[in-house]
Amino acid sequence: MIDLVSIEECCFVFNGKTPSRSEQRRSGRPILKIKDIDEAGKFRGKFESFVDESFYEKHSKKVLKRGDTVILNAAHNRDYVGNKIARIGPELDGVIATGEWLIIRPKNIDQNFIYHFIKSPKGREGLKRIVRGIHLYPRDVGRLTIPFPENIDQERISYILNNVDSLILIRKKAIGELDRFITSFFVKMFGDPVRNEKAWEVKPLGQLGTLDRGVSKHRPRNAPELLGGDYPLIQTGDVANSGIYIEEYTQSYSDQGLAQSKLWPKGTLCITIAANIAKTAILNFEACFPDSVVGFLASKNESNNLYVYALFQFLHKILEKKAPEAAQKNINLKILRQLSVPCPPIEHQNKFSAVIEKVYLLQRGYSENLTNLEELYGAISQKAFTGRLDLSGIPAVGEADFVGRSELSATADVESPLDEYPMDKAEGRERLLRQWFDELIGGSEHETDLTFDQFWQAVQVRAVEYMGDDDKPFSTTEYDLYREWVLDGLREGKIKQEFDEGKNLVTLRVAG
Repeated sequence: MIDLVSIEECCFVFNGKTPSRSEQRRSGRPILKIKDIDEAGKFRGKFESFVDESFYEKHSKKVLKRGDTVILNAAHNRDYVGNKIARIGPELDGVIATGEWLIIRPKNIDQNFIYHFIKSPKGREGLKRIVRGIHLYPRDVGRLTIPFPENIDQERISYILNNVDSLILIRKKAIGELDRFITSFFVKMFGDPVRNEKAWEVKPLGQLGTLDRGVSKHRPRNAPELLGGDYPLIQTGDVANSGIYIEEYTQSYSDQGLAQSKLWPKGTLCITIAANIAKTAILNFEACFPDSVVGFLASKNESNNLYVYALFQFLHKILEKKAPEAAQKNINLKILRQLSVPCPPIEHQNKFSAVIEKVYLLQRGYSENLTNLEELYGAISQKAFTGRLDLSGIPAVGEADFVGRSELSATADVESPLDEYPMDKAEGRERLLRQWFDELIGGSEHETDLTFDQFWQAVQVRAVEYMGDDDKPFSTTEYDLYREWVLDGLREGKIKQEFDEGKNLVTLRVAG
């Protein structure tokens, strides 16, 4: 049975300090604002607010230290309080946190252990219970109880959860890279559509396909008799929070609900026109939606939905500016239909769409893997913090984090004819992968470190450009080859093994 202690017994708990507007400077000592940390708990890499030396010295007790855990302690909506949690690394050591951060500083407990407890489902549930209004208070957080195993077990639990957490962050980064790839590939093929750099013919969006608002005639819209049937109901939030495709839904219409609405076909591009302006996603099933969403169906000889989906990634900010100022921003159907957009030849659009379909398959695989990893993290932490996790078999070394010295962009400089690497043949796929791998191993002139796992993910994205419509993305077959090459590199001394004490991980770096 694990002993329980209050957080204030093993940690200091206090808030940061927010400088007034007059105390903020354009340069000087950086301060950590809420927006400087992303939703994954990682520093975005850039500060926007600063204070002078006088403020820094006066509030030196609010200076962050490596190993602190910080928690969002205030928001306009109580549901967001406690949602953002971060562990302070060397890049934020010595920075002052604003008062919207609650800081937990370990006294006699492993810094990673307390971080993972706070971040775990059990820790988050505890935080939600003590939110008062829209605030978390240090005294309340300090009174929360936390399991307190022996130091060696704290380190073992931290070791396991660090590894799972690292994999989760890698998957999230990979998904984000795929999103960025879509944008960059669009620009590569079509140029910036706002400036129409490649001088494509310009047409009103209404000529590329049909645009119509969703239907929800009944008032009130959420009448019980309308809901709970077999017909999916998509709202603006479902569109805004989806990737390329809308894969799931939380509401549905009954037969009565369908009778006052409209069922749109699979493949419809949904465009939000209220609240979340000009967010887009494509239906992966038949569904209804209200008049706050517009459905776009491409004309076969003019456009396709994936091209228009990507186009809106550039246009939504322009459309937001066109939205009339009101209690809730919105745009109308006329604005959309008259919106002038570049219209490349349909053959070009279809080529683009074929590539994006493959990217989507990769993204879906990563998303499924991310879900599995997050469930694993929750299951392990649940057992770990209740004393039911067997720690006897934890090894002395961790999950290998393969680190090389090359960015994929370095390998991308090697442009070869597509027929040199036939993606419908195993030898062509292996030859392309081997060329990029050799570039990585031989890339001693490159300065940027890149983990081998990240390299593999980037290779999968890059390889899409070499594939025909019927070719499958790289999979376990190619990964097994890649893994063998890594092992060969270790045996041949081209890759060396190191222990990273900061991450508590064994790393493999390109020797050189």
